Amino acid sequence: RVDPVALVLVVSADGESVLLVRQKAYPPNMFTCVSGFVEHGESVERAAAREVLEETGVGVASAELVASQPWPCGRGAACEV
Repeated sequence: RVDPVALVLVVSADGESVLLVRQKAYPPNMFTCVSGFVEHGESVERAAAREVLEETGVGVASAELVASQPWPCGRGAACEV
């Protein structure tokens, strides 16, 4: 099973800062973008805004899809990593 995921880089309104998150298990000074699964029937933009709110408590005014990457499928449409 392959589930779509949104990886989100939250940029401040003035474009000077980004919002990063970290987990307790991360080494010191390691941070990452917000990410999470896209629910069935949900747009990637909506999933991005939802994940940011769930993980940080920050509301997103607008979300823009910058790029997408297809999952690599091999012979017979069998997904391969």
